[in-house]
Amino acid sequence: MEEFLIPEDARSEHSFFSPIGSGKNRLDSVKNLLLYIRDYVKRNGLLTLSVLGVFTGCILGYTLRGCELSTQAKIYLSFPGELLMRMLKMLILPLITSSLMSGLSSMESKACCHMGLLTVTYYLWTTFIAVVVGIVLVVIIKPGFATDMESTRLGGGPVMTSADALLDLVRYSQRLEKFSF
Repeated sequence: MEEFLIPEDARSEHSFFSPIGSGKNRLDSVKNLLLYIRDYVKRNGLLTLSVLGVFTGCILGYTLRGCELSTQAKIYLSFPGELLMRMLKMLILPLITSSLMSGLSSMESKACCHMGLLTVTYYLWTTFIAVVVGIVLVVIIKPGFATDMESTRLGGGPVMTSADALLDLVRYSQRLEKFSF
């Protein structure tokens, strides 16, 4: 029965699927599998790290959701994500602008006018849809409704620590890069 389920080439003595194989053959096949995984990770390192980062973020978010973290700890945990989003925002506008300019420069004038009209219409509609979705989500989720106000002083300003000052230096330097273009 087993010869019908396993292909002929997979039933060799050096295969992992070999039902009557020695431990050495299985060890060789495990080594081959590990070599294949290592080569795959080397070839697709960015993809592998991205997927690993998503899984790590999901696991961290799920485990830390039940914990009562202080406001300061929440700021520290959100800082890398905030930096990533700011870097992505910094890259998106020049990338879109340059791709539109290079695409439009290679077209005829009549087709360019039509494509420009379609592009502006598409941009306005996607912006409108994004605004509507954002407003609906704010009404449903009500972010910031249950925030605690213990981290504010009597003077009305937030309590600043040295770590906050360091994080603000990084944020401020990114704002300077944004205006330097």
